[in-house]
Amino acid sequence: MTEDGYVIHGCGQNCVLTTREGRSAVREAIAFLERQPAVVPLAESGAASRAAKSHARDQRGGATGHVSSDGTPFWERLSQFGMRNVGMGENIAYGARSAEQVVMNLIVDDGVPDRGHRTNMFAPNWAVAGVGCGDHATYRTVCVVDYATQ
Repeated sequence: MTEDGYVIHGCGQNCVLTTREGRSAVREAIAFLERQPAVVPLAESGAASRAAKSHARDQRGGATGHVSSDGTPFWERLSQFGMRNVGMGENIAYGARSAEQVVMNLIVDDGVPDRGHRTNMFAPNWAVAGVGCGDHATYRTVCVVDYATQ
């Protein structure tokens, strides 16, 4: 890693990952991972996957955030796809070119002061997850990850 926050080959062999916060964000993420207790592996959820894919499609025109274009928040969207009476969460990554980069971006959580994506990703109560990715007019790609306790 360079002094100004570049992670050499951070997103592939011929790519350099750039952070807004510089080295400190990456170092903080590494320290977090070293302290983080193991969490259970997540099972794939068809309902969560359908909800995530729906939201990724909804955002392809350039929208961002956890509320659908029709005003539906993520927990209602997950309920519409069959996830009811469970704990739920959602992470969204924009601009990643690979699954590895999605995960890395959510763990480093560059530019997010409370590191909410990282915290959400490692919540010990999640049992299932679903992912939907697609094209995005502004950031090139969008990947939605929906989590639930069932």
